[in-house]
Amino acid sequence: MKRRSLLLGGLGAVAAGVLAVPQATAAPNQHPSSFSSISGEDAGPDDVHAVQYLLLRAGITQPVFYPTYTRAVYESVRTFQKARGLTVTGRCDANTLAALCVTVQGGDRSYAVTALDMLLDKHGYRTHTSTLYGTQTDRDVRGLQAGHALPQEAYVDIATWKVLFGPVTSGPMFPMMQEGTGAAQWANCGPTSLCMVLLNRGKIPAQWNGLTADRSAAVQALRYTAMHLANTASRNSRGTEFPDLNRGLSHYGLSSWHGGIASTLAYARAGKSSIAGGNAYALSWNRGSSSYVHGPVSHWVAVLGYDGSRYLVGDPIATPSNDVIHRVTEQELRTYASTNPGWYPGHPTMSPPWQNSVLVR
Repeated sequence: MKRRSLLLGGLGAVAAGVLAVPQATAAPNQHPSSFSSISGEDAGPDDVHAVQYLLLRAGITQPVFYPTYTRAVYESVRTFQKARGLTVTGRCDANTLAALCVTVQGGDRSYAVTALDMLLDKHGYRTHTSTLYGTQTDRDVRGLQAGHALPQEAYVDIATWKVLFGPVTSGPMFPMMQEGTGAAQWANCGPTSLCMVLLNRGKIPAQWNGLTADRSAAVQALRYTAMHLANTASRNSRGTEFPDLNRGLSHYGLSSWHGGIASTLAYARAGKSSIAGGNAYALSWNRGSSSYVHGPVSHWVAVLGYDGSRYLVGDPIATPSNDVIHRVTEQELRTYASTNPGWYPGHPTMSPPWQNSVLVR
């Protein structure tokens, strides 16, 4: 079995543009218990725009939309508060936000969904807005929920709105499949994991347009341009190693070091993502008749965070039904690393379990 290459019988260059997305500013992977008040000069533009879209959904109109909490926004909030029997202050306090934030779910089309998209953008998930709660919105919401210790649900309720209006405490988490990423798809667990980590770290890979369904171009750009791997049949049949991934990170101005699973776990608890090597078959969701994995195989996954009890993992060997952020125990990750079939004592090129993770400095 070749290193990190999923050769499933019969399954078959662009310059980097690096754009910053919001970075985590508080304790990772937690969710607030209440809304923060939004008003005054310190209110962020995404929060202010979202409030105005929620007001519009509630029937409170303004002549124009403002990026700051202007007098016009203040008066619109007062009008809403009067209509709902709330204390009239003009400040968008916790009670006012709770009244504005209606539950939205897949298939909904309203200005509340536009407000949702504005706030997802604040947390690093989106580059465009819409009134439709579609497939990508659903994936983004589930990633946000997983990154903030909430159940991954097909809707946005008050608990998720509190996260959306709260501080950015986790990088974006995009689950991403290696299937369908070009001629090297079954050897692309490394580039696919790297794509997830870059996005989580605030780097936008070349050819990434914000839509997980279009991941193929971004993963191929990482493999062939950032990593400088040859686009040949023989090289496409082989996976990637630490030097390749380190070269890909360098392309985006990042450096890395070669640690082990203990370092990956410590990184996750500190809210920092990394790439961990191990045995794909040791992961519970990769066993069974519906899985692509039918025995031990060396593999990379993206470990994106920690929710207080479980580690949050994006696994490139996903099927559409399990293409999610997985909640994984420490023991499962340690077993994954320690049973890597690509390493055995005395092998001259493979990495042992204690040096089988890519940690970004």
